[in-house]
Amino acid sequence: MPMQFLFGRDQVLLFLGDVAAFVVALYLALLMRHLALPSLADLWAHAVPFSFLLILWLVVFVSVGLYDRHVALFERRLSATITEAQIVNFLLALAFFFVAPVAVQPKTVLALYFILSTALIVVWRLGVFRIFRGNRAEVPSLIVGTGPEIEELVRTVCETPKTGLTCAAFIDTATLGAQEVEKRIAEAAQLHNPSLLILDPRVDVRIPGIDVIEADDLYETLFNRVALGLLDRASFIRAATRRESRLYDLLKRAMDMLAALILGILSLIAYPFVSLAIFLEDRGTLFVVQQRVGQGGSLFGMQKFRSMTGDDSGQYGKDGKTKLRVTKVGNFLRKSRLDELPQLWSVLRGTQSLVGPRPELLPLVELYRKEIPHYDLRHLAAPGLSGWAQIYHDNHPHHGTAVEATKEKLAYDLYYIKHRSLILDLDIALKTMKTLVLRLGA
Repeated sequence: MPMQFLFGRDQVLLFLGDVAAFVVALYLALLMRHLALPSLADLWAHAVPFSFLLILWLVVFVSVGLYDRHVALFERRLSATITEAQIVNFLLALAFFFVAPVAVQPKTVLALYFILSTALIVVWRLGVFRIFRGNRAEVPSLIVGTGPEIEELVRTVCETPKTGLTCAAFIDTATLGAQEVEKRIAEAAQLHNPSLLILDPRVDVRIPGIDVIEADDLYETLFNRVALGLLDRASFIRAATRRESRLYDLLKRAMDMLAALILGILSLIAYPFVSLAIFLEDRGTLFVVQQRVGQGGSLFGMQKFRSMTGDDSGQYGKDGKTKLRVTKVGNFLRKSRLDELPQLWSVLRGTQSLVGPRPELLPLVELYRKEIPHYDLRHLAAPGLSGWAQIYHDNHPHHGTAVEATKEKLAYDLYYIKHRSLILDLDIALKTMKTLVLRLGA
């Protein structure tokens, strides 16, 4: 369940500050464009069309959650969210001035305005707004729920000052009925006077006068992964599909094709050297083609440079381990990710993306579907060469069955699917390049 949009004191203050930032940005853009104070006529000519745009832009801010009631609590992703919203706003502005019958066509002014308004809003929200709303470094919280993820939240909130929260009390609902839960919450609220109720989404109760944040939303904010034990399948699918948009899909596909074409052509330089190295080591085949599970559960052949003594097809023995081993050349190929280069042609064909959950072998998918609840949700998005789990999950399962490690990986994959955006894709791409540089420098 998404956090509610409520106009409290902070929301009104944020709204007014954003409007002021947009207005000041327009004035500064005109000033910088002409290197002189703008005339009243020039101001009026730009103010009329930009007023219509302002309404559209604020609607975009609402849609991405920049006026959610608890946006002031967790500012870790605020810059990225603002940038994402501003990119959408800039595209809306281009479309507006292309089709609308307005007297001005402010190409340079619009570019300056985009840069200045983004900078001003970031400064306003991450700097000035903190001063206006006062020092609220610690918010006393009442945590209600049960399960491993709730316990992890309790430990983090109670022991980690950087969250900006304090644990006023914790109510474990494992053995409590609905009426007893409501009674215990009311008693704890009266005794501890918490400002925030962190509520297990499976508990349906509200206490007047206390702000509520769903525990699964907070969990994702703090840990960059979904809480599998709190996951509601229907709600997740609604949230994940709501993140989809035709514009995002088109832009991502266009960037995938452009990047894959350029990188694919450049990668051809490495093919002769990789081929020679593999041949000289064991005279074996150059490529392996593995059946992997893609978007919607469809199968596709994923091609890689061979890095093992054979083809790891996912058919393991009773011990769940492969009998194959990684070759010396294969070890270098994996460390440098050169073994992945042939997959660029899959990206060009559209069976893979540059960014997305890593596709798994069919036998392992069949096993994990039985052992791990909601595992098939990772197939809502196109598989990628690199993904959120590859960056944040340290315990990657390789060449064998690993149910517990795969559960952890799934939590990160589902986080990406739920929150995917161009900004998140760019973040993953940059972090992947950083990881590759560090690996090669090690």
